[in-house]
Amino acid sequence: MTLNLYTYSMPTSNTIHHLFRSIEIKTYRMIYRATFLILGFIAVYIMSVLLEERLYYYAMIPGGCALIFTLFEFVFGEMIVEKSYPSETRKIMDAVDKMPEEVSNGLLNCLKTVIEDLRGCDKTLVLATIHLKVNVTISKEDRIQVFGLLQIFPYFQIGMLHQEFVSSKEKSGRILHGYKGIIGRCMRTENIESVNFATVDEYNFRMVNEFGFSKDEIEKHTFSARSYFAAPFKSNSEVIGIIYLFTKEPQVFPKAVDKAKFISTANHIVDILQVGKIIKTKANTGP
Repeated sequence: MTLNLYTYSMPTSNTIHHLFRSIEIKTYRMIYRATFLILGFIAVYIMSVLLEERLYYYAMIPGGCALIFTLFEFVFGEMIVEKSYPSETRKIMDAVDKMPEEVSNGLLNCLKTVIEDLRGCDKTLVLATIHLKVNVTISKEDRIQVFGLLQIFPYFQIGMLHQEFVSSKEKSGRILHGYKGIIGRCMRTENIESVNFATVDEYNFRMVNEFGFSKDEIEKHTFSARSYFAAPFKSNSEVIGIIYLFTKEPQVFPKAVDKAKFISTANHIVDILQVGKIIKTKANTGP
C-alpha cells in the first residue's frame, strides 16, 4: 500500500501546536462523541418531560437539539477528525485496532527474535516495539501534511507473558512526532540510527539540542535507558515503519545487532503486516 506521503519539511513553531493537538486522535474522538451523546441524552430527557406535560410545542425545541447533536456525533465528527488525519491514516489505525490475534502473535515473536539475536548484551534489559509511518495534517486550511509514527504495540521485553503484552495499552496506539528523537531521525534518513548516552545530563542536553524535544517533553521520558537503536523496514523500496529498541546497558547498539538476521526478521514483520492487512503491498524490505 502506497501511503502517498508528503516530502518532509521541518514544521515551524506555528505548526507544531497543530501537530501536537492532532496526536491523540482516539482521545479526541472519544471526548467529541461523548460530549454530543451526553447533550443528546439531556435533550431527549427534557423533551420527554415536556411531552408528559403535554407541552408539545416546547418539546420540539429539545427534540430538534437532539437531532442536531446526533447529526454532529455521527456525521460531522468524522469530517472534523479527517481534518487532522487523512483517510489512509485512519484506515491504518483502524486496522491496528482490529488486528487479529494471530497477527499480534506473529509480531510478538518477531520482536522476541530481534532481541534474542542480539550479541554481547543482557537481552532481558532490552525493550522493543514497532512504529508505522502515517500522515498527520498540520494545516487544516492548506492541507499541509507531515509524517507521524504510529506505535502499534507496547514495549516488549523478554520474559513478558503473552497476555501482558497483548492486553497492555501503555503507549500503544499513540502517534509520535515524525521529526523528533532517534526514530524521527531514522525515518528521515531512511538508515539505521543508534545513539548512546553516558549520563542523564548528556541525555537531557542532546534530547533538547540534537533531537528536537523540549525540556517539558523529556521530563516524561525514561531516564534509565542508555543505548538506543532504530532501523527502517520497507515495502516497494519505500520506508513504511521502524523497529525500535533500547536498553539500560551502555554502548550496546549498534554493535549488538547482527544485520543479516535483523533484515530477515524485518522482512518477516512486513509479511505479517500484509497478512493482517495493515499494509497491502509486496514486501521489498531491509534497513
